[in-house]
Amino acid sequence: MMRMRAALASVILLMLINLSVVSATTTVTFQPGAYIIDMGSFPYTYATGLKPYGLVYDLIINKQVPVSWAISPTKSKDGIDFTVPSGTGAGSYRGGSFIIPVEFAGDALTTLNYWKNTKLVKVVGPTTAAFTAPIYENLTSFPNAVLDEQNGDKIEAAFYDYSEVPMSSYRIGSPEDLTECDDLYAMPHADPQDWALSTQNIFKNFINNGGDLWAACHAVSAMEADTPDYLALYYLSQSGLIPWGDHDDADPPYSYNASSAIHPIMQFIGKLDNSLSDGSEQVYIPDTGSNWRGSTTVAVWDPDQDDIVGPPARPGILAAKVAYGYAEGNSSMGFIVYEGSHTIASGNISEDVCAARVYGNFVLLSGIMHRPNLTANVPPKMLSGSSGPVDVSIEMGTGTPPYTVKWSSSCGGSFANPTQIVSSPPYTASTTFTAPTVTAVTPCIIRVTVTDACGRRNFVALPVTIYPVMMTLTKTDFKQAVQKEELLPYRIYYNNTGPITAESVIVTDLLPLGVTYIPTAYPAPSSVPYNGNGTTTLIWTLGDVPAGGSRLLRLNATVNLTATSP
Repeated sequence: MMRMRAALASVILLMLINLSVVSATTTVTFQPGAYIIDMGSFPYTYATGLKPYGLVYDLIINKQVPVSWAISPTKSKDGIDFTVPSGTGAGSYRGGSFIIPVEFAGDALTTLNYWKNTKLVKVVGPTTAAFTAPIYENLTSFPNAVLDEQNGDKIEAAFYDYSEVPMSSYRIGSPEDLTECDDLYAMPHADPQDWALSTQNIFKNFINNGGDLWAACHAVSAMEADTPDYLALYYLSQSGLIPWGDHDDADPPYSYNASSAIHPIMQFIGKLDNSLSDGSEQVYIPDTGSNWRGSTTVAVWDPDQDDIVGPPARPGILAAKVAYGYAEGNSSMGFIVYEGSHTIASGNISEDVCAARVYGNFVLLSGIMHRPNLTANVPPKMLSGSSGPVDVSIEMGTGTPPYTVKWSSSCGGSFANPTQIVSSPPYTASTTFTAPTVTAVTPCIIRVTVTDACGRRNFVALPVTIYPVMMTLTKTDFKQAVQKEELLPYRIYYNNTGPITAESVIVTDLLPLGVTYIPTAYPAPSSVPYNGNGTTTLIWTLGDVPAGGSRLLRLNATVNLTATSP
């Protein structure tokens, strides 16, 4: 009966827990030709569950291809995120799968095929039917991560080695090394209680200024348990956790918060239970008189943990295996994730993948939260050889100025100012793009990459279609042969057969020797140069001609020599 009462109180408490950092998803229609990185292939292997993070890194960092992260805002645990209705790729996708839109498929294809064929990542596509998916965010950046030097090798072994996210994406360091340029501190088993006061203050400033923290094993209660023995940093608890030596361990099976299924941190299929079964601290329990903050989500917990069930029973308290939220419930501070284990790798392969995905998902989320946020504008259509303005604005308060802005194009052409430094508000940059000369419709991607003073990099890639000039021009005088002094009623027809406006159109006509222009043309030409060789040039400056637009130029001339009609 005591166990049932504690479990019931836990369920009631879950109704009060706030979910953190759940972005409003956007429903996006993906046209045929998209590719999907399937994250719902269960049971997981390292290839299907962790190597996709290395692929996403490769696409984002090395190819600058944006990757759409699909998370349904209404799904339950292991529920469907989106469905492809028919054709290649038909089926339902789960687990927070990734999508590469058709516009970027050409740039991504070599990389996708490499990871699919060599690393056995489950890549599906190109799709042959359009489909819609709820997109949490477009992934375009990775965070500046620091792995704690005491036991950072534990998270290297559990996540980085299997995912093949490269070492260049993080560094090894200590809390005293943290600066404003660091985004995520990963601290497996560590001893914060032994830190010098100066180290504690650097660490606190890091969290207070928005730095994120992933912590495991007894590093968690060493931070959150009370002074004087511990640090009393109540990031996710109200007033402290029980120290690691003063409570029992947890035992599977564990309970999963159904509402947290929509949170990016919890994007995995199946359970992680046995992967969190080693180390000096495997579960986190609020101390007497304390509880989890209302802003903290306890995503996985042991409903029958001995210190909760008692005696004495502690109704309303959760023995957390995975918990997350903003430090102290303050969104201006760092985001915190606790995962109760020493190695997060003590289960079977599928369970270990689930546990490592919690960290991998946090890496993606931290990259979203710390990147410079960009808004860019480029013309969606351009004519061969034409020029048009492009610009980017950097959201105030994101990244660290000054910013280096670089423009590039997948199809050639040129930028008036391809590299710019932006140092002061409103943090905007603009330049002119001149499209390449093309003879066929040419798809193109214009990219703007922004790197802040800390090396954080974000980019926007936007599709542009380059069209060849599609103007038809016909001239006739309705005569096959003429006589001297005969009138020639010339008609010049021109038509814009292309899909976009032809800008600054100029029509030039040359009257040959033996033909005299009569200055009654309609519309009147802009200029009529009389050439030294006896020919006459007529020039009309017509401005812009819209798609499908056509016009007629009328002019008269007389024959002053016997000649064949021009």
